[in-house]
Parts: sequence; structure tokens; C-alpha cells
Amino acid sequence: MWEELISRSQEEKKFWRKIVESGKRYEGAESQFKELRSENTMYLYEVVERNGWPSISECGEEVNEAAYSIARASIQHPTEMKYFLAKLSDSSKKEESKPVHVAALSDNIKYYEGKPQVFGMWLEWNVSGELYANVESIEVANIKRKELGLPSVHAAIQAHLKELESNAGSKPKDIAAHNKMHRKWAESVGWSWA
Repeated sequence: MWEELISRSQEEKKFWRKIVESGKRYEGAESQFKELRSENTMYLYEVVERNGWPSISECGEEVNEAAYSIARASIQHPTEMKYFLAKLSDSSKKEESKPVHVAALSDNIKYYEGKPQVFGMWLEWNVSGELYANVESIEVANIKRKELGLPSVHAAIQAHLKELESNAGSKPKDIAAHNKMHRKWAESVGWSWA
């Protein structure tokens, strides 16, 4: 079961790397990738329902990380992603999961609901072509990021821009169309957009 979780997480990451390297990061995920993510989400849900969130002390960091990775990518299943956040938060309170994972998953939910994030973990493009983090407060986000051992929002944006320079398809060809597609897709799978 735990080995299967790791294997599924690795397969998903490998598939995502292929998408990024092919320059299709912003063109919508292939149906095969969506199916893989959906299957992984439901597998993780069954595992967590039966056994609870995989803790670091009982299952090891690799299994804990794999569970988080799949939870973070469970964007096609809003109800399950919120369920994972609750379980992960409980695990983190017991110091059995990383607080940075809770922050990222929490911000991921806000991102897909079109709401301002707390930590600024997920970046997006505005129509003028600038990468930014939609946060409630940049000052609060930077304080909270520092507490988690993360760089400032500005530093994270600069690092991401540098990473994108080395990949084809580093920016959507039509940002307004991409943002509209993103919102329409989010609503189609059950996210209630703000």
C-alpha cells in the first residue's frame, strides 16, 4: 500500500515533467494525465479513509511526501482535496506532517476557488503578462513564509521566472484566454469560484 502510494506519486511527477518539457504547461492537461491524477486521488482517499493520514513516524518521510504530492494534485476533486487538508492539518498539529504542506494545500484550495491566498504559494499571470501571487496581504504572506523557512513572495516569483526561462511554453500564449479557461475548468469540476 505505501509502496503503491510512492509509485503513483512518482509516476504523476514524471508525467508532469514531460508536459512541462514539451512546452504545454499552460495548454490544459492531457486527458491521460487527468485520468492518472483522478485515479491517484481516489486511491489516496481510500488509503486515508482506512488508515488515516500517513504519519512521518509510522510510514516515513517518503510516504508522507507522496501522500501530500497526490493530495496537492487532486484538483479535479474539490471535496477530496478539502478532506485531505483536514487530515493533513491534524497530522501536522501532532508534528507528523510538515506545516509547509498544510500551507501549500490550503493556498491551493484558495487558488482554485479564486480567493486570495495566505502564503502566496501558487502563482498566476495577470493580463498584462506579470507573474504574481494573489495574496490577502503581502506583508503577512512574507512573515508566514519566513516562519516556514521559505523565501519572500518576490523571491519566489523571481525564482519561478528563472525556471520558466529554461522551459518552452514559459507563459500562456493568450493570458486572458488561459485565465478564462482555468476558471471555467475549475467551476466545471466543482470549485465554487469567488
